[in-house]
Amino acid sequence: AKIHIYDINLDSALFYLDKNKELIQKHHSNDIALVSDNYFYRSMAYHYADQFYIAVEEIKKGIAILENYSGNIPAELAKNYFQLSTYLNEIAAHDEALEYQKKWLEVRIKEFGPDSYIAGDSYQSIGITYSYKKEDHLALEYYNKALQIFSNEVVIPYNRLAVVNSNLGFCYDRLN
Repeated sequence: AKIHIYDINLDSALFYLDKNKELIQKHHSNDIALVSDNYFYRSMAYHYADQFYIAVEEIKKGIAILENYSGNIPAELAKNYFQLSTYLNEIAAHDEALEYQKKWLEVRIKEFGPDSYIAGDSYQSIGITYSYKKEDHLALEYYNKALQIFSNEVVIPYNRLAVVNSNLGFCYDRLN
């Protein structure tokens, strides 16, 4: 049975994650994705316990493992960059969040191309962070990139179009 860390308390979550780490070290120590995932889930446990700074430190440990690995695991790296940027935005470390969001975008463009809706999601997230910083001109630039991508999709992602249009409207209102 899968244990969801948001259903149990922090001490229990960390206990099971430590057990998981022991098993990984014993049986799968060469599986970099599994090793880094343990830090990912530890960060989520701390996040759900409102211990954001510890969550940031935990996920950075997993990212360091992934970045130092010579193999090719872009999906894991992208997932961790995105999650870290979310934590950083929650503690108002927006400049550092942008740093990781741009790394996230770079990985996604390399994997899916610059015109994929997946890259559009990254542009939108970067725009949101610029909005948090009240740098609306930069936010608009990224929202417009997302809008252009979402508008050109063969299968129109209406939810994405709705969100990016809402964000664009918010920025225009604030600028006027």
